[in-house]
Amino acid sequence: MVHEDQHAELQKHVDAEHFMGMSLAIKREWSVDDVWALPDDPAHKYEVVDGELLVSPSPRLAHQRALLALSRALDVYVRIGDVFEVLFAPFDVVFDSRSMTQPDVMVFRALSEANGEVGAKDRPLPELVIEVLSPSTSMHDRYVKRGRYQRSGVECWIVDIEARMVEVWRPSAMVPEILETLLEWHPSGESSPFRLDLVAFFREVARQR
Repeated sequence: MVHEDQHAELQKHVDAEHFMGMSLAIKREWSVDDVWALPDDPAHKYEVVDGELLVSPSPRLAHQRALLALSRALDVYVRIGDVFEVLFAPFDVVFDSRSMTQPDVMVFRALSEANGEVGAKDRPLPELVIEVLSPSTSMHDRYVKRGRYQRSGVECWIVDIEARMVEVWRPSAMVPEILETLLEWHPSGESSPFRLDLVAFFREVARQR
């Protein structure tokens, strides 16, 4: 039998646990301005998606090799038509006051001096973003950031170095196109498509001959 004073003490304990649980469940909502106000930290990348702060460590060697190879290949392609421009992180892409990312590689319609040098909040969105997976960022890249890109009408490529494949997520797609041998992209305004031999690309990233 539980006496009245014991019942009161039990109820007090339960209420305290409930309050603590609620406190721990509360997450801070971050804005783009909050992220920009953080001190410089060369060892980490800070992004925010729908108010959630995303923090990534410095990338590993294979990640940087992939980023460099992709940037080079795309830059050669877009320079022929002079319609697009390739940029890479760190470069802020702002979607709204609660979402800002730094994709590994971005393709914009060629930025003029007017829209290239204005504040990040006023720049147009890229036509294409590419995220190269690392063990520490794969969940954020594949789900949180990729979903934000799609909602904004931006095509997203997820490059999986370990699996040697690329997931192509078009804005309206429910599932990605999985590519392992040849990647093609034909944006409007270009006379011919971009083609990337994925077998050769992943071999280059792994430094295999």
